[in-house]
Amino acid sequence: MPSPAASTSSGVQQGTLIGSLLFLVMINSLTNESANRWKFVDDMSLLKKCRKNTKSSAMEILEDVASEAAQSKMKVNSRKSHIMTFSFLKSKPSFIAPIPTEIIRTKTNLLGVTLTSDLKWDAHICSIVKQANTSLSLLKLFTNFSHPKAHILRLYSSYIRPQLEYACPVWHNGLTVD
Repeated sequence: MPSPAASTSSGVQQGTLIGSLLFLVMINSLTNESANRWKFVDDMSLLKKCRKNTKSSAMEILEDVASEAAQSKMKVNSRKSHIMTFSFLKSKPSFIAPIPTEIIRTKTNLLGVTLTSDLKWDAHICSIVKQANTSLSLLKLFTNFSHPKAHILRLYSSYIRPQLEYACPVWHNGLTVD
């Protein structure tokens, strides 16, 4: 028996199955001219390559996205929106218009991978090692109850090892001796 129809004036409840699909339908037109955008479930990331003497500022990019969202009757969550520059220069890059310091980030998490503005992997590796150590301590507790080694190995292989290997094709080349 189908569920009864319900009307809504502003989206759907978070966590619903249809919520992600509706989000993708609504956001599909945002920044359509930008080839460097990634959408995943209820998130969108933009990559804007800025060259020397660029005409657009970082704030203009955010304002353009907010304007396009408003045309679709959506609102950009300003608490979750930020700007992060990737640069190998010794000095910070400068922009035409000033950027409010509260939206500038030097580190962010994108789909479980910690990115830093210098594109080094130390922060990500520290994060996954911390996660795995927490899981290992739980596994140690499990060994106190004299379970067969095969069960303990299966727990490690299915729960802890994936934490350590998540997205490793992205970051493994950046591993250092440390």
